[in-house]
Amino acid sequence: MQVAGYHCAMSQMIPYSIEPTFTKAIADSLPAGEILGAVSDAFFCSWENYWAKDLFGNDVQRRRDWVSGTTTVAITNVAVRLIGFKTAQVLSPEQEIKKKAFLEKGHSEEKAARKAIGLFGKPMTVPIPELASQTSYQISDVSAINYQETVPATFVVQHFGQHIAEIGILTFSCRSESLTINSLYNNFIDIYRNLEAAKSGAAIASTITTVEASLSRLKGLFDEGVITGEEFDRAKSAFVGKAADVPESAASSLRALNGLFLSGVLTEAEYKAKKFDVLAKSHL
Repeated sequence: MQVAGYHCAMSQMIPYSIEPTFTKAIADSLPAGEILGAVSDAFFCSWENYWAKDLFGNDVQRRRDWVSGTTTVAITNVAVRLIGFKTAQVLSPEQEIKKKAFLEKGHSEEKAARKAIGLFGKPMTVPIPELASQTSYQISDVSAINYQETVPATFVVQHFGQHIAEIGILTFSCRSESLTINSLYNNFIDIYRNLEAAKSGAAIASTITTVEASLSRLKGLFDEGVITGEEFDRAKSAFVGKAADVPESAASSLRALNGLFLSGVLTEAEYKAKKFDVLAKSHL
């Protein structure tokens, strides 16, 4: 599946599930007014070039790729958040069976657990629903969003140790940083869809704010008699379907010109000419 001209086939990615305690931990960490949209587990890949000898002893440049980290991606109405959860060590199912046998022999809890793990064994490391780290990218700063589902590279399959038919790849830019986030799970496209929807909403909100501020400045100039009703209507019409702006400097210039005209420094013809010039440079 590819999105950006997007061919939609049945996803072959792994079904995703997350315990409610983890989504609750994320939701509880959000500031007031921020709403959790979608959550998925993901991973990062890294690569490097290195020099090696070929069969004939010649130096050749090769590339090594690897899975360099994992994260939980949460998309809200205002941000993309990369979440790291705290972890705890627990016994594996096999180790739990051994521990139970040692307990029945009269060993203490601590000694039974130690003997169940063995001299060279290790307990399992599992996440717990407590946030350890969080990196946030404001959606208003995000651009160049792209999503695709594709066959994974061999190193990805080898790292996760299971049959993986497809992975999802989400890329976007945020200011000067470019991010590529990968996922095994079939709900990863929901992260992309929520990001696109939230990005559109952020753009609309930004446009409304800009227009609202500009029209407020224009209305103030009209109320003060600095611009005529005709000039106000012409300026207002420029905002239809646009994010036009009346800078504060333009408003100040118009007020200054009006003061010079009222004080007799500028004639009416000079005042109108200068006012037209300021309005024209403000793209109105």
